[in-house]
Amino acid sequence: MANGYDGGGAIGGKWGCALSAALGVPLIAGAVVLSAYGECAEGVACHQGLNWRLLAGGALAAIGLGFGTLLLVNVTFRRLRMLAAQEKRDGEN
Repeated sequence: MANGYDGGGAIGGKWGCALSAALGVPLIAGAVVLSAYGECAEGVACHQGLNWRLLAGGALAAIGLGFGTLLLVNVTFRRLRMLAAQEKRDGEN
């Protein structure tokens, strides 16, 4: 836009969200598909529904990756900005 608005949010949040979705969607979709394909055998109940432990594990992995990426990217960019500002100050002196 003409007023300089760049979408809001930190770069780490955008990367964290993207990587979290890239990991979480296939994991959770895979858990749903695996639950639907449950085989029936003698003496074993079949098609018991969603495996909630597998879904929770996939969600926790995606959340952990998202927040870890957010932290790593934000810290890295903050350090790069500090180094650039320091070099700029050193160049002026």
